[in-house]
Amino acid sequence: VLQEYPSAIFLLSLRDGDEWKTSRLRHKRAASWAPAAPCGKTFEKVRSKKTPGNVAMHAAWAACVVPHNRLLPINVFLQAKYDVVVQIINFLRTHSLAKPHWPADISTLATQCANITPKVSKR
Repeated sequence: VLQEYPSAIFLLSLRDGDEWKTSRLRHKRAASWAPAAPCGKTFEKVRSKKTPGNVAMHAAWAACVVPHNRLLPINVFLQAKYDVVVQIINFLRTHSLAKPHWPADISTLATQCANITPKVSKR
């Protein structure tokens, strides 16, 4: 991705490895899932004792590979939705990616974004 899109920015979603594992195992088919790993290689399943450490190593690997000025590491699970949106908006503005129609007042924009409820498709 870095070679194909040299000016890309990256949002790195962080999460405690034990919390991630616990959350994943709540899904019916989680026992057969393999967690994401650098370069797509993993030999562990979600239930493995190594999973929490692997989650941390994956985040550390991504943080090493992506240039720091184009990386926003963020844990969306520990913050209010509004605070997450403010961080993302500030990051986008830092990279001149703000849209012309965005309000100048960041709190107005963040409130609008934080109150959006995604539509869930019915199957």
